Amino acid sequence: MRHPGRWLAPYAGRQGMVWPGNSATITRAQRQTATTAGMKWKHNALRHSYASYRVAQMGDAGRVAGQLGNSATVVHRHYRELVTASNAQAWFAVMPSAPANDGAIGAHPGQHNGLNGT
Repeated sequence: MRHPGRWLAPYAGRQGMVWPGNSATITRAQRQTATTAGMKWKHNALRHSYASYRVAQMGDAGRVAGQLGNSATVVHRHYRELVTASNAQAWFAVMPSAPANDGAIGAHPGQHNGLNGT
């Protein structure tokens, strides 16, 4: 992966929760975003995408398995050859232009976070 710091740099030095909710609120936010985009959200879609593109990028199911907390056999069986190395390069090259979710990062209970009308 390249430049993960570019995703995190706008939030350096902040304190507080990264996500001001729990797993149910993040799942709801993902589904709402997908619905707005005219898509159906699949459970663990980001994890599965990461695994597929990372295997294509690295070519090493064992190392990816370690990153995912899974076995190399499972990673090899489910994620090998789903995408090309050039697709993986493009996927990991996506970089933010500006923090669009500034209100959610570092929000504290009671602050506006754009979810559930709060």
